[in-house]
Amino acid sequence: MKGLIIATHGDLCFGLKDTYEMVVGNFPENTVFLSLKKGMGVDVFKENFKENMMKLKKCDSYLILVDLEGGSPYNTASEYFYSKDYEGKIEIVTGVNLPILVEAIDNLEDMEIKELANLLLINEAIGVKKAKKIEKTEEEEEF
Repeated sequence: MKGLIIATHGDLCFGLKDTYEMVVGNFPENTVFLSLKKGMGVDVFKENFKENMMKLKKCDSYLILVDLEGGSPYNTASEYFYSKDYEGKIEIVTGVNLPILVEAIDNLEDMEIKELANLLLINEAIGVKKAKKIEKTEEEEEF
């Protein structure tokens, strides 16, 4: 079983949770949401992270989705990424958003964690788009 951790600044992780549940449905039981709230010390966040890693100790690997590279959620996750106890068991992907979250959950149990992290990077690069106007043909304008 794989664990999924969504760790962000503020309530972003909870907004993603609410939106995912509205659009897609329930999360797998092995999913946790961690928020570094305004005014919360980094030590408190690290302790929350540790407690949730212990709750997911039955998992054999972990995908950690964070909002910002270099931020406290990323840095905290990186401590586990570089730990010998979790060597090769953790992948961290930054820039979490709804499409990444949906893709991650759709493929979490079917793919190896490294393969899934790479897929998220490819799909995110493809998925960011700018709206453009579609020109109508003369036939379409008649309707």
